[in-house]
Amino acid sequence: MKLGQWIGFFALVVSLYILWQIRQVVLLVFAAVILATVLNRVVRLLQRYRINRGIAIAITVVLLIILVVGIFAVIVPRIIEQSQQFVLLLPQALEQCGGGIPGYKA
Repeated sequence: MKLGQWIGFFALVVSLYILWQIRQVVLLVFAAVILATVLNRVVRLLQRYRINRGIAIAITVVLLIILVVGIFAVIVPRIIEQSQQFVLLLPQALEQCGGGIPGYKA
């Protein structure tokens, strides 16, 4: 390979390393772009029905908030219930496993 090809290869390797180090930020930006694109599509769909853009944006944001609250309303009670069951079952599990843990006395 020639010097220019080596420099290009080195630049590629360094770029990939930098991207790997900031991969969480890149993933977050990618998710934000996808969310913005989806929300824009919903707004444009509402605009086809002759709804003002500002009102369409407000409707879209309200629908998004309702969706997020609905998801949390379904998931959070189950998490709380399972956490309470875990707290109740943990002493029993430790009691059963007590013989296998060195230094543990019930």
